[in-house]
Amino acid sequence: MRKISFLAVALCLCIGALHADVLFQLGNNSQPGEVSVVANSAQTGTTVTGNINGLPGVGVNFTSTQTLLISSVGPAQVSGCAAPCVGPSFTASPINNMSFSLTSPEPGISGYGDLIIDPHIEDGCDTCGGGTATVTVTALTKGGVLEPPATFQYALSSGSNFLTITTTGGERILSTTIKDSADFSDVRSVSLSGIATGITGVPEPSTYAPLLALALGAFALLRRRSRKGVSNTLL
Repeated sequence: MRKISFLAVALCLCIGALHADVLFQLGNNSQPGEVSVVANSAQTGTTVTGNINGLPGVGVNFTSTQTLLISSVGPAQVSGCAAPCVGPSFTASPINNMSFSLTSPEPGISGYGDLIIDPHIEDGCDTCGGGTATVTVTALTKGGVLEPPATFQYALSSGSNFLTITTTGGERILSTTIKDSADFSDVRSVSLSGIATGITGVPEPSTYAPLLALALGAFALLRRRSRKGVSNTLL
């Protein structure tokens, strides 16, 4: 029993060190290499797409259970879209959920490291209640291990509600979702940084090799102790 417990602790330490470190910070906190998300056309649907400045062919999907609207070319500003969905509807069509992920990425593009969003509450939106927003991030470790979702909650109020999401250690964010049952007007001022390359699907040896060696060493030590105990008993 002791051997199994000791080995389990060693393996847990190994696995635990692979967990993605996702950090949430209120405010618009610029990150190195930050690029903005822009719209090249007006769009509507449950998924609309923005492009990333400086990275042709790579963009961001904005997805919701509700119909979304990008009304014009320029900085991506995504609102709800109630029928007949004509023109900006930042106050007429509040939304309560939206997800962000890279569009069918080119080979080698596997996620992003940092994200800044503003779930905005426009003046005049009588049905936007603010309330508490829940943000959920799904990420991979640098070695490609899928992590349990990281969550964060914060209160939305009238005007800007900037949130900066960052990672440490080369993690890659696959998707980010914001939900607020009390509704917000739109999401704007979206920017990303740390767009990662190099999809392997397999953890990089440099990520886990030292920790795995530690666990195996602990196992070998326990086996030696176990054999020594058996020898002493025979004597």
